[in-house]
Amino acid sequence: TLRIGVPVDDWMAGNAYDLVFTGLRGEENTRRREWLAANGPLYRVRSGVGGRCCPLWDWSSGDVWAYIRLHNLPVCGA
Repeated sequence: TLRIGVPVDDWMAGNAYDLVFTGLRGEENTRRREWLAANGPLYRVRSGVGGRCCPLWDWSSGDVWAYIRLHNLPVCGA
């Protein structure tokens, strides 16, 4: 995991990114789940300079593991 030391929206703006895809899932956090349910998985960041897409927002843990198995992806042991 990359630690950038600033909020991701600020980092995006400072590095000229227009759209960032994140692997965040609603199941992992109640506040995030409520936000994504209300705003959808593609939305403008708070500073208005770009967008964020959370394509896995409604995936369960089982969905993630099934995808990993289906595509024989490597898994980090940590």
